[in-house]
This record gives sequence, structure tokens and C-alpha cells, in this order.
Amino acid sequence: MSDYESQGIAVLEALALRRRVIVAEGTALSEFAARGAARGVALESSPSELARAIHEELHGPLRPAYELPTWDACARELSALYRQVLAA
Repeated sequence: MSDYESQGIAVLEALALRRRVIVAEGTALSEFAARGAARGVALESSPSELARAIHEELHGPLRPAYELPTWDACARELSALYRQVLAA
């Protein structure tokens, strides 16, 4: 399990293909788990706990297709956040 992630391109690609994904909680990827798009496991999980999560995810159904964000949508959201911060 990665203990640092700044993006999540591989996760986004897997989700776009409707694949099940496991991410480490406490990293930037935990946002995927918070949204229900991925399964989060504790970064300090034992090998057997991680193996159990992997086994369960491998045998689960495909997830619904995940709509990837576009650059335009990201720019709009960032602009809205900046405007909100500046207005405060």
C-alpha cells in the first residue's frame, strides 16, 4: 500500500474501467473511499487484513462506471473554491 499519493491517475483509470480498487486510508486516495468509489483500508493493516480485503474485492461485482472529471470541470471547481475563499 502506498503511504503517499498526490494524484490518483491509476485509480481513476481503474474506476473508469469499472474495476474494484483498494486505497490506503489517510492518503489523498482516501477521498475515493469516502465517495464510495473505492474500498479504503487502514495504512497499518496487517498482511492478512490486506489479503482479506483484496480477496473480497476480487470476488465482488464490477462497480458502476465512474465518470472521470474533465479539465474544464476541475477548473470550474477550483475557480469556485478560490472565489469562496476570497469572499470569506
